[in-house]
Amino acid sequence: MKLPTPTYETQRLIADYLDRETARIDALVAEKEKMLALLEEKRAALISRAVTRGLDPNAPLKPSNAPWFDKTPLSWSVERLKWVIQSVSSGVSVNASDQPIEGDGFGVLKTSAVAGGAFVPGENKLVWDTEYDRLACPVTKNTIIMSRMNTPNLVGESGYVPEDYPNLFLPDRLWQISFDENRVFVPFVALLLSCKEARHALSSKATGTSPSMKNLAIEEMSSLLVPVPPLEEQVSIYREVARHEAITNPLRSEITNSLELLHERRAALITAAVTGQISVEEMSA
Repeated sequence: MKLPTPTYETQRLIADYLDRETARIDALVAEKEKMLALLEEKRAALISRAVTRGLDPNAPLKPSNAPWFDKTPLSWSVERLKWVIQSVSSGVSVNASDQPIEGDGFGVLKTSAVAGGAFVPGENKLVWDTEYDRLACPVTKNTIIMSRMNTPNLVGESGYVPEDYPNLFLPDRLWQISFDENRVFVPFVALLLSCKEARHALSSKATGTSPSMKNLAIEEMSSLLVPVPPLEEQVSIYREVARHEAITNPLRSEITNSLELLHERRAALITAAVTGQISVEEMSA
């Protein structure tokens, strides 16, 4: 491999220039990453408080007797998750290509199809046509998909499904949970299960001898104690969180985009400097 080799003095000049310029970029990156972390912390705190204590800060509270939240409004009930679940189903593992579906094909979800409290339908693999007759459990709307087998920090991860995906199917490592809609507003339950305290409570119930892979039994998942507000209040809580996210999401996207540009700028600057695209005079200035 042939490499450009300037004089030692020029190499030192380039190194000093890049130290200065990348330090400025890195400082900006650190500030923007701090802003993102603060936004996420604020979001997590809002969700945790809203789904366990409601929107009224003056509402009288009672002990929850649950290990992951201490108090809840007097008008709310605290129940095992199984009392509001209607059904739990899962699919089967099938042979598939490591590429997402295109056109009229059928796909099987990856375990990464639930991440960060969201359902990501694009995380799927194209099923071989010889496996079509083995497919089970298509993705249906107004359900929650949950990972029952994953790494310790991802087991119990879940996401809300807002619409039908008739060409996507579950593997055996994911559950599709439907709920009694006379008792719960499913998007509210999705918020509840995505809050960090509930996630920790679920992951602590997972077992397995492997330190890198844990399994969550259906009995343990369904025994989780959860707050159940009146149905109308569940809808109000979800709408308030959605209103807050409609305000903060554009800011989050703007910061994320600027971070990508800064990383691109840093890489381009290094390339330009070490390949002679920036003049010695400009670097000396």
